[in-house]
Amino acid sequence: MKHFAHLRGADVAKPAGGQPLQQESRPTPDQPDGRSWATQPIELIDCPSGAQRVDLWEAVGLLHDMDYERYPNQEHSPSEGHPFAGVAWLRGNGWSEEVCRAILSHADYSGVARETPLEKTLYAVDELSGFVIAVARVRPSKSINEVDIASVKKKMKDKAFARAVNREDIVRGAAELGMPLDNVIAEVITALKSDAERLGLAGAL
Repeated sequence: MKHFAHLRGADVAKPAGGQPLQQESRPTPDQPDGRSWATQPIELIDCPSGAQRVDLWEAVGLLHDMDYERYPNQEHSPSEGHPFAGVAWLRGNGWSEEVCRAILSHADYSGVARETPLEKTLYAVDELSGFVIAVARVRPSKSINEVDIASVKKKMKDKAFARAVNREDIVRGAAELGMPLDNVIAEVITALKSDAERLGLAGAL
């Protein structure tokens, strides 16, 4: 079955015996590192069944930008800053190499090729999910329910809108998954709608 499910940060289990994040270190919606929590739905394409595997995919979705606010690495260093700082912490606390490799692979400059469905999925939704949220927030109602495929693609053509988002990454992500871009956009919208209240995307009353 192919479907999108929004990551549930509070439910993430520690895979492969890794140590859980301390509460003060967890990304949260109202703290800087909450960008992952708030913006990263992750698609469970071909994800093996079972709660442990689902938790692993959700953990990657939540943790992949855990170091971004502190170490943004705008210079795209191939060894320092984001995502290397976060991965170093995860490895030091016993998180699995599967998690660490997936996180490294979402940065093109890391030198880690995307090979698994998990790695390709993370890359596909990383930029796109934040972009879709931006589209929702410029709607008069600020509701994800007013966002559709056409409105997202229209904003993608507007280079002045969310100019920090690399449109080529979005297109490449869908291609690497072997899915039409429209389908990926639709699934991200559906995932965000399913958690609209918590994400502040339900719209103004």
